[in-house]
Formats: sequence, structure tokens, C-alpha cells
Amino acid sequence: MRHGLYAGIVAGLLLVCGCGEARQPRTTAGDGRSHAGASEQLRSWVTGDAEQLAARGRIDERLSATSADGTRISAWIVRGQDGDAKGTAVLLHDLGGSKADLLPLAQRVSEAGYDALLVDLRAHGASGGQYVTYGVNEVQDVRAAVDAALSRGLVAGPFYVIGHGLGAATAIEYAAASPRSRGVIAVAPFSDLRSLARYHAATVDPEQVERTVNQAAAAAGFDPAAASPAIAATGLRVPLIVVHGKNDMTVPYSQGLLIAERAGGPRKLYAFEKAGHEDVLVGREDWYVQVLAELTRMAPAEPPAEPIAAPAVEQPQQPVAPSAIPAATPEAR
Repeated sequence: MRHGLYAGIVAGLLLVCGCGEARQPRTTAGDGRSHAGASEQLRSWVTGDAEQLAARGRIDERLSATSADGTRISAWIVRGQDGDAKGTAVLLHDLGGSKADLLPLAQRVSEAGYDALLVDLRAHGASGGQYVTYGVNEVQDVRAAVDAALSRGLVAGPFYVIGHGLGAATAIEYAAASPRSRGVIAVAPFSDLRSLARYHAATVDPEQVERTVNQAAAAAGFDPAAASPAIAATGLRVPLIVVHGKNDMTVPYSQGLLIAERAGGPRKLYAFEKAGHEDVLVGREDWYVQVLAELTRMAPAEPPAEPIAAPAVEQPQQPVAPSAIPAATPEAR
């Protein structure tokens, strides 16, 4: 399912059309309102809409923020259950998903004593926007949601960012640019947009892939070379924990490995031998709470100095030598 969404990069469909919460390209009517399909109705039946979730006590607050370019961003807050929260976990979904996907993780995080801020990235879920920019503009969405939640006294630092796929890429970009972040858990992150496109179009002429990516990015209004978590990671001054499945056919393990190798701050890599792109996260929520506790211990007591700007944009090469970072292998599940 998710593999097909990422493969659509090559055709430029996801960049030009965006992705809706229903895990299909978002379509827009003349009045500018997005329409979800049957799968969105199924999602609502299973999880409930925001009002139903609030009534059941599964979410505590609904939040609307405005990103730097005017895009409306939707978010939920689940408060920690231990009184004074240990901090806030900012949860970022994958391409084609929404904040509802991370509600099970948010509930486990809450039980462990952290507040959770779940964000719909642009062109997903209940947020506005018509274009996916693979972390470039999504960073502003996260900043807007965090700032809005802070200004209203709904959450408090320190902030730890946990993302999956597109959310992982955005988490790295955000943490490299924002002094608010104390650490990142990046689950199945891609190294950069162009490498990901080439991976999904191995049988297509590379020049055609490059033209397609450039055209789609131009339509969406961003520089595709800036969509590079591997470069952003070099500017990190906070801990980074990368989690990746070695059977990931959507975002290859080598791309997560490259990010871990390039991270500018403390880093750790967890490799699941048999996990793919989805099951590296789904069903492992209790384990991720343990990883969050580990990240908390690794994080600096005070906010880091202003992040160092990433070097001039270049396209990272896939590593050919054995990794200098030993990968911890979690217990098989």
C-alpha cells in the first residue's frame, strides 16, 4: 500500500496532487475543499472523528495553527497521565497517512508520562495545502503546531520528535533547524528525495526521473535538493535514534543507515532484521516508549547551541563501505 504511494513520486503525482488522509491523492473541487474517499469513511468508523475521540477521552485537545505560508495545520494533543509531564513527544505520520495513525503510540507515550502532539502535515488529514514537499515546507508546519501549542499553554518542553517515513524526514529537518528539539526518533527515513525517486524508478532513464522530480517540485514550489534529511542530519546537535527494517521495500535500509552515519550529534541505529516499512512501527508501540526513554536519557539537559547550518546542498552517495555505526538488533517480535 505505502510502497505504491512512494513509487508515485516518479510520475510526480504525489507532488502535484498531494496526499489525503484516505491514503490516496487528494482531489480538489472548485470550492477548494478536499474530498476523501471510501477508505476515509472506514477510518472514521474505526477510530472516530475528532469530536468522538474527544468524547471518549482518547484526545484531550484539538489545535489549529497557521504555517508560515498560510497553510492551516490541524493537530491533536494527548496529555501525559502522570501529572507533570516529562516533556512532549511530537508525532509525525508517514506519506499518505494522518495523525490518527499515531494515536496508539500517543496513548502509550501518555501512559509513560509524556504529552503527545500529533500533527497532520500539509496535504494530509485535516490540514490544508495541496502539495507534499518531502520535508521542505513541512518543517514550518511542525514549527507552527509546536509554537501554537506552547503559546496556549497546552504543552511544555522538552520536545522530542518521532516520525515515520515522511514524518521521519521532517523530524530530522525540524530538529536540525529548531533549538526547541532535544532529540529525534526517525523511523524508516529516506536520505533524500532524488535517491528515493531513483530507487523507485530503477528501470527508468535517470535523466527522465530527474526531469520529473524537477518539474513536480517546481509545480509545488520547492527546491528538490533541499529535501535531504541526510544533509540536514549533519547539522544536528541533539541525539538521533534511527529505526529501520532491513526488509523495507518502500524506503531501503541503506538510506536510514546513511542518515545515522552522517548525524552530527549522538546517534544510534536499531535494525529490525525481518521488518518492512509498516511493521517496523505498527504493533511495537510499547518498545518505542522504551526508545523514547532512552532518547530522554541521551538528550542534553539544556537546549543546544544554535544548530550549525547544513553544508551546501549536495546529493549524498549510498555508502559502500561497512557502516561505522553498529546496528543494535531489537529482540525479534
